[in-house]
Amino acid sequence: MRKLYSCALAAAVALVALPTAAAAYKSVVVNHADGGTTKITMESGMTTKFDAGNLLLECDKGEIRLPVENLKNWTFSAENGLDNLWEDKTLSGIDAVGSDVVGLEQTGERLLLTNLPEKSKVMLVSMEGRVVAMATATGTCELSLAGLSKGVYVLTYNEKSVKIALTR
Repeated sequence: MRKLYSCALAAAVALVALPTAAAAYKSVVVNHADGGTTKITMESGMTTKFDAGNLLLECDKGEIRLPVENLKNWTFSAENGLDNLWEDKTLSGIDAVGSDVVGLEQTGERLLLTNLPEKSKVMLVSMEGRVVAMATATGTCELSLAGLSKGVYVLTYNEKSVKIALTR
């Protein structure tokens, strides 16, 4: 009888160890320490690694860097993610003819938006709802980050919103 139970147990373990069909994952869901969530579309050839204090997602479309100190966790989802989070490397800083991709660069004490449509309204808001910078621009807009404290801000331009993390 003991051999029968041992065989049954071995068979059950073998069945559990069989590979199961992978879920049809479509996105990576990143949960931020501030309670926010970012859902990023998975792309062919996409890799994920930790690099210089960042969660780095890379593919042919570009890269997404998320500071680890601002993250709670991340997982996969069968739901669609946002495609517009990828920086388009094919533009290499030069806007393609007819391109409607707005460039965004955060460097030190400034935030630079490029390729803005005519009379674009740009606004940077703290998580408390305080407007910390506002401008109307065509083409390029530079916002100063000097004097702003470490944390998460919401950048809004032309009815689009992006979270910006200041990690000083």
